[in-house]
Amino acid sequence: MKTRKQYRLWRVDWVHRNGYHAPSRFVEAKTRKEAHVEAKESSRLADFPESWRYELTKLWKEDE
Repeated sequence: MKTRKQYRLWRVDWVHRNGYHAPSRFVEAKTRKEAHVEAKESSRLADFPESWRYELTKLWKEDE
């Protein structure tokens, strides 16, 4: 895990267009925009946008 306090933990849920789910992944990023980039880079499913989409969920923020 990254030790800088401004990072947030995000859960990435990949969902197929037929409704089934791939295993969740977790990414650390400062902003939602960076989390989107990390989500796409962390999974091969991003190469199939016609079949797979992802949902980001912010889990927590470290105390400052």
